[in-house]
Amino acid sequence: MKTKGRGYYYKEHPFREKRTCEKCKKIYIAKMNNAKYCINCKGEKRTPFKHLSTGQVGAMTELMVCVDLIKRGYEVFRAVSPASSCDIAILKNNQLLRIEVKTGYRYLNGAIGSGYGENQKGRFDILAIVIHKTNEIIYQPNI
Repeated sequence: MKTKGRGYYYKEHPFREKRTCEKCKKIYIAKMNNAKYCINCKGEKRTPFKHLSTGQVGAMTELMVCVDLIKRGYEVFRAVSPASSCDIAILKNNQLLRIEVKTGYRYLNGAIGSGYGENQKGRFDILAIVIHKTNEIIYQPNI
């Protein structure tokens, strides 16, 4: 029996079982053994700004962090070049700190994803993750 899925047809396979999505309770065919959510619910973790380019979303995210830092009393300096080693520099009490800004999301289990890689360690002092769905800004470490 053929089953329609994501715009193409594929044969039912003994390892692809029908499951109920834990979030929306709809029946779907699992492609992975550990799948818990259908493709629609799994995709909700991404940015709500699908109509904008990644560069536009990144610029908007950096500006949100700048506004938050100004409200907290920091002097804020934004990088002129997109190839800079960090996105923002802040100054308070004669202490200069480098900030890397990432657009993040919350997984359905509450964990935070940001696309931050360990190879970027040492390029900044603070990581700022912006969750657009809730307009939440998480600083690691806290400031």
